[in-house]
Amino acid sequence: MRGRRLRICSRSRVASPYIVPAAIHRRTGIWRSRFAVAGAAAVVLGGSFCLYTRRFDHPVLYYYGASPEVPQGTAIAVLNPFRDRKDEANAEWLIRDLRTEKCEQIVRERLGTDPVRVCPVLRGSTRASLIWLDPERDRSKWARSRDLFYDLPETKSRLVVSFGNGEVGWGVNTISLIR
Repeated sequence: MRGRRLRICSRSRVASPYIVPAAIHRRTGIWRSRFAVAGAAAVVLGGSFCLYTRRFDHPVLYYYGASPEVPQGTAIAVLNPFRDRKDEANAEWLIRDLRTEKCEQIVRERLGTDPVRVCPVLRGSTRASLIWLDPERDRSKWARSRDLFYDLPETKSRLVVSFGNGEVGWGVNTISLIR
C-alpha cells in the first residue's frame, strides 16, 4: 500500500474497495477529453460536408425579418458559407461602379433603367449588404434568372440585381430599387 492513494467516493466519504493509483486516474481523464474533442471535430466536419453538398440548392440557411421586398424591415440572413459567390462578386463590382461618376452612363446604356432614380440613392449609401439571393438551381434544373437583394441601410431601400441569360451569356440583366 505504500506510494498508492486511496480514491474516496465523493458521496459517501468512504474509501472505495479498490485501490486506483492517481496517475492512472489522470491518464483516463486526458483520454476522455481527447475523445470529446475528436467527437466534436467529427460533428463539425460532418455538418460542413452536408452544407457543402447542398450549397447550390440552399444559399440562404436562415432568414429572419421582413420580406426582402420590404425596404424598411429589419433583415437578418445567415448565408451558406459554401455557396457559389461568382454572381455576388459581379453584383458588388457593379454596385461599386454605380457609386462613381459613370453611374448615369452605366444605368442608361447597359441596364436600361432610369438613372435619376437609382444613382442618387447609390451615391448616398456607403454600405450594401446581401440579404437574399435566389438559388442557382431549382430541383436540379438551372434557373433562368436569379435575383440578389441588397440592403442599403442609409437610404432605407433595397437594391435588386437581376441576373439572367442575355446576348453575351449569363450576367446582370437589370437592377431595380425598392424604397
